Amino acid sequence: MTTPFKNDYAFGLVVRTANGHKVIEHAGGIEGFNTDLVYYPEDKLTIVVLANLNGQAPDEIASKLAAVVHNESVMLPSEKKEIAVPRAILAKYVGTYALMPNFDIVMTLEGDRLMTQATGQPKFPLFAESETKFFLKVVDAEVEFFKNEKGNVTHIMLHQGGQDMKGTRK
Repeated sequence: MTTPFKNDYAFGLVVRTANGHKVIEHAGGIEGFNTDLVYYPEDKLTIVVLANLNGQAPDEIASKLAAVVHNESVMLPSEKKEIAVPRAILAKYVGTYALMPNFDIVMTLEGDRLMTQATGQPKFPLFAESETKFFLKVVDAEVEFFKNEKGNVTHIMLHQGGQDMKGTRK
């Protein structure tokens, strides 16, 4: 039941490694309710989050609780500080980044603000933490841009819920 047969998916469970720890997880929801059950077998740690709301809150809360138990630093989105990045630098990030088949993240520039939109989701503003690292305020997620030796943007790394997902520029 806990042996993945497609990517990280086992029989009704996600089995993965997060920050060097084996994780067995199942999340779910229905209108108005969401849950997340996360088990760290090697640490003998189980985290259960129940929420009477829609969205990613249970996953994000479980991720932060695990980080605290594992003595990792936890920075809340409200603690992050935004800096100004010149429009010319932001323009280099505009494009489409493929995270997985049929799921892209599109970066656009509206005025002096970099915007992000994932397939099937609304568009949200990104806030610069550095010239290459950005964060969202609507969810606890970060986007980091990577360049090759010529200075061309090649890919992004989406950091969310204890996972790192690479998006290759199309």
